[in-house]
Amino acid sequence: MCVTGKSAATDADFDRLIGGFRDDAPDYFEVRDKEASDRRVLDLLRRAVAGLPRTRVLANSRFDLALSAGAAGVILPEEGLPVEPVRRETPRGFLVGKSTHSADAARAAAARGADLVLLGPIFSTPSKPASPLTPSVLDEIGEAWPEEAELFLIGGIDRKGIGALRSRADRFAGVAAIRLFEDSGDPGAAVREARNR
Repeated sequence: MCVTGKSAATDADFDRLIGGFRDDAPDYFEVRDKEASDRRVLDLLRRAVAGLPRTRVLANSRFDLALSAGAAGVILPEEGLPVEPVRRETPRGFLVGKSTHSADAARAAAARGADLVLLGPIFSTPSKPASPLTPSVLDEIGEAWPEEAELFLIGGIDRKGIGALRSRADRFAGVAAIRLFEDSGDPGAAVREARNR
């Protein structure tokens, strides 16, 4: 899963990122820009939907904008709206995900019906350098994860981090990252590398 960061700041950077997925696109693409106006987020979502036809595009937090843009779903913040009311207000097949920051919160989100659960930060990041969860959080989750919910790890995921997660690859569905894709000269190659974890 590619999550937007600085690439959402300008049209040129956003288009460059989308264009980098021409040959190999991520399964999910989350438009996340907490500082942008509703109009800007809606525009980015629409452009992502048009530019990534094989990818499920998700909005961060705003399911109303996701619906307006024809996106596949939403990722709700841990302290944001609960999964259940969003599920009731959206059509069948609309994906409702939840961002979480502990094994307990991840399990709770899955139990409440989240289709996608993002768990992190796994490693240190520039915005969250202290107290990463580390890959050992997967041991806290255990093996009894519900099949209906896809678990994605996020936070400091880079090539080295993907390597550190290989021994537990059967415990999660995939990784979500910003810099892994945005800082790559070939975002499609980063998708291939993440898939081959």
